[in-house]
Amino acid sequence: MSKIKKLMATLMIGALAVTSVGCNLIEKTPEAIRRQVVAKGKGVKITRGELDDDSRTKNLMKQFEMAYGANYMENEEAVKTVIAYKQSILNYIIQSEVIESKGKEIGVKLTDSEMAEEVDKRYNEYMETVGGEEELNKLLENADMTEAEVKASYEKQILENKVYEEVTKDVTVAEEEIKKSYDSNKESYTEEPNKVKISYMLVDTEEKASEIISRLDNGEAFSDIAKEVSLDESTKENGGDLGYITYDDPKLGKQIMTAAKILKVGEVKSLEDTRGFNIIKIEDKKDFPIKEFDVVKEEIEKMLVDQEKYNLWQTKLNEWLEEKDVKTYSEKLI
Repeated sequence: MSKIKKLMATLMIGALAVTSVGCNLIEKTPEAIRRQVVAKGKGVKITRGELDDDSRTKNLMKQFEMAYGANYMENEEAVKTVIAYKQSILNYIIQSEVIESKGKEIGVKLTDSEMAEEVDKRYNEYMETVGGEEELNKLLENADMTEAEVKASYEKQILENKVYEEVTKDVTVAEEEIKKSYDSNKESYTEEPNKVKISYMLVDTEEKASEIISRLDNGEAFSDIAKEVSLDESTKENGGDLGYITYDDPKLGKQIMTAAKILKVGEVKSLEDTRGFNIIKIEDKKDFPIKEFDVVKEEIEKMLVDQEKYNLWQTKLNEWLEEKDVKTYSEKLI
């Protein structure tokens, strides 16, 4: 190889090395990182900057800094959790972008003045709710958000609601379906919620539960035994008296409340669950008249229509997401 050729080759290798190093340096700059694409599909592209600027992401980072300190990204557990949360936030952003894109396709739009009016209305309502402009400014400062960012989020919500309304506007429910729902759930349409007065205690073995039921059968007072043996500290001192509770009260769990519906006043039953053996006694019941179908028809119709709208919306949204075929790049999230 001639000296000229060797020199040219050396220069080319040097140029390639500089270019390569230059590219790596560029990729590591904050601006280059912000430009990295973290999700991409048909008509959808989301950058790292858009993800990091999202108020949910900013709030997330703030919470992690408070929990783990300023160097939280050096904590392996924190990093894994940050990635999972950022992926979740990214999914919401993707969904929002897809809805906006499909909204344009199906002709959903608002004029600038209509959007501004609706946004200002929501913003002012929120301001009033939190106690005025001064209080709102404090909240925004604490959340590291600006008025413009809040209003931008309102714009997305308003547009998404308009798309939802357009997609679901023709949903109806036949009257026979409304009547069927009424007939299957009449207990839900009483003049007042039905109530039951329960005495309750908790023990840890089946043997103890059987012994207690025998003592009750022999005439001992439920309250005396509960004060003596119950493992449930919240009810032990008052002898297990829960007072009147509705059948949908989550306090005792579905299994116990289902049994309470069936049992008659005065009856006692032991039921096993993860806590141990629950002993209940039905002290009294208050059952109220069932409302006539015509009285609750509109209420049931609205409930069923809302459910059908939700189901249709989820189906459409899944179709749109599949159609857009959005890929995410989790390695670029942090």
